[in-house]
Amino acid sequence: MTDNNPTANATPTERVTFRLPPFWPEQPAAWFAQVEGQFNLYGITDDEKKYYSVVSNLDTRYASEVVDIIISPPNAQKYEKLKRELVDRLSTSQEEKTKQLLEFEELGDRKPSQFL
Repeated sequence: MTDNNPTANATPTERVTFRLPPFWPEQPAAWFAQVEGQFNLYGITDDEKKYYSVVSNLDTRYASEVVDIIISPPNAQKYEKLKRELVDRLSTSQEEKTKQLLEFEELGDRKPSQFL
């Protein structure tokens, strides 16, 4: 006797777990590069999926940096706006990096240009 139930002969669908790496506040641009690699690997192109994946992955202390965007996201390009603002708000400016180097690093045998 043959089985007329089409689902009985179907092969099970492979389910792959998608997981973002932990947020890297010291290097948010590098973290987003990793995230975008994950999006590409799993074929995620939808702006809202990207946006909500990042929002759900943020620890509260970093989500508080962009709470204005989380509460009132833009109508379009949510992910790009969130990415841009997180990078801008958490990245140390070049001026701050130079100041930190001058205050805390010893020059030793190194040239100043090696710190930049």
